[in-house]
Amino acid sequence: MTMNKTGRKPLKLLVIGAHPADSFDNAGGTCLHHTQQGDSVTAVILLAGARIHDVVVSDGMRSRTQIPQEQDLKDIMDVRSDIKKKEVKEACAIMGINDVRFFDCDDYIHLVKEKTISDIACLIREIRPDIVITHYPFDNGGYADQHAITGQCVLQATWVANTVAPDDPNPQHKVAQLFFFGFPSTFAKAGSALYREFSGHCAVFVDVSDVIHLKIQALDKMQSQQYDGDCAWKRVEAVEGSAGFGASPRVPYAEPFIVAYSDVYHTLPVSDFRLQTSNEPERNERDRTNFVVTKYGSLENYQAQLLKKYK
Repeated sequence: MTMNKTGRKPLKLLVIGAHPADSFDNAGGTCLHHTQQGDSVTAVILLAGARIHDVVVSDGMRSRTQIPQEQDLKDIMDVRSDIKKKEVKEACAIMGINDVRFFDCDDYIHLVKEKTISDIACLIREIRPDIVITHYPFDNGGYADQHAITGQCVLQATWVANTVAPDDPNPQHKVAQLFFFGFPSTFAKAGSALYREFSGHCAVFVDVSDVIHLKIQALDKMQSQQYDGDCAWKRVEAVEGSAGFGASPRVPYAEPFIVAYSDVYHTLPVSDFRLQTSNEPERNERDRTNFVVTKYGSLENYQAQLLKKYK
């Protein structure tokens, strides 16, 4: 049996996002860690994303007196969608994701539909992932939110995938664990009553400090969404950084996840990180959390500075 670098059977991960950037934007560092140790990751983009996340369509057309219709609009949308796909593939490659699938669903009105659920279930039976990662089904209260609708479709698809389908030759498959992106529900509580009432608890944080500079490079690829440049830097400092999700686990940059199902252990679990840092000197914690990618460029560079400082 082939083993990964941790000495166990390689895991298969399936990450399903609503919009073009969602998969690597929310879990890119985590995915890169998995591929670095020999696991496989497939990213799925459900919606074309050109109607609401495009500098030409969703932004540039606001100044027009009339929007092109029928075939003219379709041609523009197709061109912009192709541009987005190229950006996404390049961004995902930086984050270690080379298997990228596009469902090309129209993002005009996104609802929980039987076909969408069935298509995702078929993909689950094909890939047979151990872990599925997607949006929290209660983002923004679960109402009129394309992230939440995607999460609801995926959640139902994980159940459907464990049944026999008459039009699918692949046998049923049960996913071992389901994780939801912790952003934005546990981040934007003050911005909306719906976020506050339905926000989830992030029980798992993945320290992505060692690859956060690569996440910035990936975000830089998304020029069609204007995520590049200062937006990419600002994003990681505000969300993954120590002012955001890095604060709770006491790391410079972290990606948060909501665990769908309670896990089972033979003994009580405690991470190596907790054991190693529970009684560390205050200076160690400050040295760890004070890494700022906008200043040092990478964690490696920062650690080199610390070695010089304490030599």
